[in-house]
Amino acid sequence: MATTPVNWGGRNSSSPLFGEESRRNNDSKRNRNSNLNFETGTIWKADNLDVMRGMNSETVDLVYLDPPFKKQKPFKSKMTARTEDRLLEYLRICEGYTDSFGVKHKPRDKEFANQALEYIASLRNDKQEIIMQFNDAWDLDGIKSSQLEKLKADRVDIYNLINAIPDNDTKAYMIFMGVRILEMHRVLKKTGTLYLHCDYEVNSYIRILLDLIFGRNNLRNEIVWSYNAGGASDKFFARKHDTIYFYTKSTNENHTFNVLREPYATLGADNIKGMHPDGRMLQAVWPISKIANRSNSERIGYPTQKPLALLERIIKVSSNENDLVFDPFAGCATAVDAAYNLNRQWVACDLSLMSVILLRLRLEGPGLLDKRYPYKWELYTIGPKVKINLQNRQLYWIRSAK
Repeated sequence: MATTPVNWGGRNSSSPLFGEESRRNNDSKRNRNSNLNFETGTIWKADNLDVMRGMNSETVDLVYLDPPFKKQKPFKSKMTARTEDRLLEYLRICEGYTDSFGVKHKPRDKEFANQALEYIASLRNDKQEIIMQFNDAWDLDGIKSSQLEKLKADRVDIYNLINAIPDNDTKAYMIFMGVRILEMHRVLKKTGTLYLHCDYEVNSYIRILLDLIFGRNNLRNEIVWSYNAGGASDKFFARKHDTIYFYTKSTNENHTFNVLREPYATLGADNIKGMHPDGRMLQAVWPISKIANRSNSERIGYPTQKPLALLERIIKVSSNENDLVFDPFAGCATAVDAAYNLNRQWVACDLSLMSVILLRLRLEGPGLLDKRYPYKWELYTIGPKVKINLQNRQLYWIRSAK
């Protein structure tokens, strides 16, 4: 384990965010952006606002965020049995083990395995199920007053928007989102793109906030992700879609947009003269099934897990190989998994150690280690050297070239 104090040297600092030691571990073929002051292939277990404020400007090609939706309730669900089995097997490999032939296998990352097992034990309920949860309830008491004052000083238009919101819980949520989206805009390259996932609870407020930060003309699409799932009402239409706002940083047309196609609705239309053989260009309504089926092998059990197909579509459209994808609300690491599968660089943040555990499982779990394990993981700390423990949120894991 390496513990390196971070030099938060300002928004365009030449000082590396991870200290000189991690720069020496860097594989130059992976990081072609000379403006980076952080390593790609890193997940920070930290508040994403703290991390983003330390990142150099104009370093990221694509930001995808699936933040809390302001549901005013906690979310919890149990990890699937299949995921738990794979996770325990992965941690056994990390710990080191003796196989059925009596061959001893060296530990890959014993320290991480010990921390993960201790953390998982703390999540088990009376039935010994692993319960994953997060809180999506908001009030002004949980928001630092300095954040609103900074908006008042720096962006009075955003301050006025938030101040006009009648209820305090929505106001608290919008303060939280406002200061973070400003940082996402700053770290995006001029050719960069942002996709923000939300639903009917606050999408009207979020749209105005994004217009103020990115500019109304930079809204490229309001994407509707439609899905079938259980539940209906005799008082209103079933709410079976989410909104994904697609913004670019610049008004010019230099952003990445790779055209994707899907089969025509009419069978045989691709054989008609004048029709494209690969089907029609994608439209802004995306019917992609949720991961609701318990038998779905992709299902982890995370409360708000999104399908891999959804993230792969976004990343294919708005980035190219070796581009840098940033997910500031990593959750169960679907965006990172998609980016890795598509040969993109990635960085991610989340407050929960579970995100770190699931990210590592998805990238190099059982059956994947020999094929997809080109890196080692090192544990660092952000800021002054601190004691490593599960209660400390200032941890991050970085994958460095062997």
